[in-house]
Amino acid sequence: MSDTSEPGQVTDATLEAEAVDEQQQGRAAGQPPTPEEEAAADRTADAGKGVEEPYREMTEKGAHIKGEGAIEG
Repeated sequence: MSDTSEPGQVTDATLEAEAVDEQQQGRAAGQPPTPEEEAAADRTADAGKGVEEPYREMTEKGAHIKGEGAIEG
């Protein structure tokens, strides 16, 4: 495949490839959420409620475990 464009110039093939990538990968970071994404976030806003205390207990117990696999420090 021969590229006859000048160095630093964006070719039509590059623009085409970027468009295909964007379609396959979805929206890029930094773009505002769509109305559908905002609605989905609102529906799942309470999904993590009630996990905080058991998580703290688990990490506290795990921090004091001695034995195989424990990291001595």
